[in-house]
Amino acid sequence: MIKGENRRLSLSRSLSVIAGSMLIGFLGGFTAPAAVAGDASGAVITRTVGNQQYDTWSRVSTTPGKAGAATAIRPITNNATAGEIGANARLYRDSGALHRVVGFYYNNGLIGVNNYYQNVTGKYSASGSFYSYGQVRVWNGSSYYTYNTAQTPNQSS
Repeated sequence: MIKGENRRLSLSRSLSVIAGSMLIGFLGGFTAPAAVAGDASGAVITRTVGNQQYDTWSRVSTTPGKAGAATAIRPITNNATAGEIGANARLYRDSGALHRVVGFYYNNGLIGVNNYYQNVTGKYSASGSFYSYGQVRVWNGSSYYTYNTAQTPNQSS
């Protein structure tokens, strides 16, 4: 190896190390954009009606350019007979404006303990930030009790 070639290799390696360090420094300061799609659930709330307990929750789901919501109820102490439970999924814009609502639908058959009944809005073309909180209804033997679910975190579409 010739003395001059060794210097050129050292200089070339040094420049590579410097360029690599600058690139790492630049990328180290780069912040990735926030997630633009995903799913989020609200907290599970347990409701008691008579001698029956139910878990209730809502979920918001987004994909690029679409958003949807679901509301669920699950009997946790006894089976739910036909018509005993209902759910109403609601999707809101982050401004608080109601974007989609389905209305109440009720179970038309037996729902076993720890199985859930849900109502979904479907996914609609929409962009922006969304959240969900729905409503559930439980029959107490003479009338329905209506409860709100916990609000989900916002999700962007």
